[in-house]
Amino acid sequence: MNRDDELLRYIANTYAEQLGRELQSERPGEVPNERGVERRVRARIFARRRNIALSAAGGIAASLALTLLLPRLLIHQNPPAEPVSVYKPIVLSAPLPDGFSQSAFEQDREKSVYTIADDLYRDDVVLTLEKAELRPDTLTEISGFEGAYGRQTDSYSLLTFRRDGVLYTLTCRHSMDTLVRLGRGLANL
Repeated sequence: MNRDDELLRYIANTYAEQLGRELQSERPGEVPNERGVERRVRARIFARRRNIALSAAGGIAASLALTLLLPRLLIHQNPPAEPVSVYKPIVLSAPLPDGFSQSAFEQDREKSVYTIADDLYRDDVVLTLEKAELRPDTLTEISGFEGAYGRQTDSYSLLTFRRDGVLYTLTCRHSMDTLVRLGRGLANL
């Protein structure tokens, strides 16, 4: 047997003896049952091993989380240098029709994105304004709304038209009628 094995055996025996004394001191006057003592010793050893394993797993999880999230956090803390004046908001030139109100605004590069609350039917609209061309290839022309095209599916409705060099794209969850009401008001029809 080499020296390391002897050292480990000595440590294990010392630990078992100490734990046995602790268990005996918990119940003075009782003659310890060998099986009961052994079972309690094993349970404590298992509990300590479990705690060590859980601590290690927590450390590994924290390390993994940092490894995955740190680059993203650093990017958000130090965004790429970009002149603020490059992307100017496109302001709504027409007032919102009755029953609609602006609830949010966000500038997404060249696109100005407005969230418009539909106060009548609760079918809120996302309105995107950008300086772009209208591409109605996969869309259907909307009757009674010159130059407007749209699409309606089970999950959303879309309406788009171009006025004064600005492409208006409106989307909502439910009704094309909501988009036509808002779009006609914005296009001054």
